[in-house]
Amino acid sequence: MEAAVLPRPADITPELRRFLDSRFRSQADLAAAADVEAEIRGRYAELEASVSDLSVRLAAAAAAYSSSCSAAGTALSNVRGCLAALNASTSEPGVTEAVEVGSEEMLFEQLSSLAKEVARVELVRDYAGECEISFLGPCIRALFDI
Repeated sequence: MEAAVLPRPADITPELRRFLDSRFRSQADLAAAADVEAEIRGRYAELEASVSDLSVRLAAAAAAYSSSCSAAGTALSNVRGCLAALNASTSEPGVTEAVEVGSEEMLFEQLSSLAKEVARVELVRDYAGECEISFLGPCIRALFDI
């Protein structure tokens, strides 16, 4: 077995120096070097598993964020489309007379779809309020300026 090359003293961090000092206080403590190595390897494996788990969770959160923002964008696009259609239908020449004559029918047809879209927006806002910690909250707040 060949001798291990030791690091230069300048390359040993203060944290590592404190760790080694706490484990090897006397010459007799050198017999426990194998136990210290096993402890270090165990801690390293735990940290690797933790990093791997965090990486998987980050990827899942990023995918959920992207999906949620896309769904919110689609919902807002639908609201904008409905509002534009409502605006166009009420600003066309001659529509004001039709609205006055048959206002109940016109209101029920257009307000029903508008109410549904407003309810969807409110649902998204409520969800964003409940998801303060999630990635969706900032996305929704940015879209609605809340």
